[in-house]
Amino acid sequence: MDDKNKKLIEEYYKERRRILKKYRKETKMEKFKKIMKYVVNGINFLNAIIIGITPIWDIPYGDQISKTLIVIAGAISVYLLGQKAVSNKEE
Repeated sequence: MDDKNKKLIEEYYKERRRILKKYRKETKMEKFKKIMKYVVNGINFLNAIIIGITPIWDIPYGDQISKTLIVIAGAISVYLLGQKAVSNKEE
């Protein structure tokens, strides 16, 4: 086979992989990541509510609760971003 045919075959399989990747089912890990994105949004929403109502209702330890939620959301976000960087590096 000459170089031109090899290149055409490589391009064909590259395009085929791209199309198959587009239509494949989500893996368990991808579902987990999607759920965790919603969890982070929920934690941040809850944190905003706690920050807003703590001074109004004098919630005990509101500041500590808020800081804890920030740490949890941050840890999950760092994990998700780390996984994204690893997957981009592999491609």
